[in-house]
Amino acid sequence: MQEGIKEQQRLVSQNEVVQAASAEATRLIDTAHAESDRLRGECDVYVDTKLAEFEEMLNGTLRSVGRGRHQLRTAAGTHDYATR
Repeated sequence: MQEGIKEQQRLVSQNEVVQAASAEATRLIDTAHAESDRLRGECDVYVDTKLAEFEEMLNGTLRSVGRGRHQLRTAAGTHDYATR
């Protein structure tokens, strides 16, 4: 009978350790997911900012190219082929 009680106590203790480990694993996974979501959000903001800067630079370049082409057409007195 005494052996049965000891075995029961050992199993209960082992079960408590497994439950505690499982709870800790769940907590760690939740923390990792939260950190991952935070980092993903920061990366999205960074990439969007860089793309916006690139877009502005490209728009400026396009405006400059357009002005240069216009000057070439008007200064040389040539036909504006872009309107065809």
